[in-house]
Amino acid sequence: MREIISGFFIQISLSEPLKCLANDWMAHQEFYPWDTSIMKIIDSLIIGAKVLSKTGVADDI
Repeated sequence: MREIISGFFIQISLSEPLKCLANDWMAHQEFYPWDTSIMKIIDSLIIGAKVLSKTGVADDI
């Protein structure tokens, strides 16, 4: 678990574009109540990408 967090989540969380988006999402809790931390946002993006890949929607993006 430590390797996943330090080698993956923390590395992604250092991305400046992601930080900007994450701060915006966290500032608008009325629209994104589940986005309470950058780690939760990264997790949600991973889950969303997996769901989209299974439905074929990601092929259109």
